Amino acid sequence: VQMLNVDTPNILNTLHLRHQEGSIYSNVGANSILISVNPYRWLDIYGTPLMREHYEAFGTKQLEPHVFGIAAEAYKALCVHGVSQSIVTSGESGSGKTENTKQIFRFLAEIACSRSGEENGGVMQQVLINSN
Repeated sequence: VQMLNVDTPNILNTLHLRHQEGSIYSNVGANSILISVNPYRWLDIYGTPLMREHYEAFGTKQLEPHVFGIAAEAYKALCVHGVSQSIVTSGESGSGKTENTKQIFRFLAEIACSRSGEENGGVMQQVLINSN
């Protein structure tokens, strides 16, 4: 799942194979770079249980590459180390940048609100999602 040999043919082949399997996310290098391929259809891979799994598994077990993994890594670094974080989303028009960004905001709202005791992300989740 994680590409160690980062060259164009290897990246393209890995993305092609993973997309055929229905896996739209792939890590490059040391987990801080995530490549996603737009499946042009809705996939049921963005539920709250998966958010929690990525948040709770941070550093303890290897999960499939996912945008929630990137968001969890940034959130933990912010909370644990107090270091400001940035997540850069880049791609062509129609490549899924907006959807990935919404999922990152949903993740952050869900985790932050669950830690503060607010039910279902509430107002904070709507503010983050609508800020895009």
